[in-house]
Amino acid sequence: MKIAIAGTGYVVLSNGVLLAQDNEVVCPDAVPEKVAMVNRKELPIEDFLEPVDMGNPDRDGVINVNHGYVDSTENFEFIDGVFDLVWVACTAGYRLVVVTNQAGIGCGCYSEKQFHKLTVWMCAQSERHAAPIDRVYFHYTTRQRESASIGRTKTCGS
Repeated sequence: MKIAIAGTGYVVLSNGVLLAQDNEVVCPDAVPEKVAMVNRKELPIEDFLEPVDMGNPDRDGVINVNHGYVDSTENFEFIDGVFDLVWVACTAGYRLVVVTNQAGIGCGCYSEKQFHKLTVWMCAQSERHAAPIDRVYFHYTTRQRESASIGRTKTCGS
């Protein structure tokens, strides 16, 4: 299967490597310097051996402008050129998968229900621009870090 995962952040590259074992995977990014680094087999991640506050690296800052905890259409702003980037990947036969850490759910800034509602809207906007998102996988950890929830939206793709 051909899979495109948006971005070159820590979580995306980790998942890309795992998925690449049995699939053809590309990780398009709106920042050409990061793509060039990956193509040279260099990591575009700073301090990757040190603990990193991941925030929301794999949706916010890749598909949309990172305005902090993005929880609604009012503060969601697509990055210029992202629809073109997704369209190119899709026309080359790749399916776009978004993998995102949603720390805002874990810290109580917004609910899983709000995240799903925003994801439905984000996928609809992408579809309107002929840049469909096949699936969205998300993860969050609670403040106590005693439990974690891993999910997949059922709003984009199957």
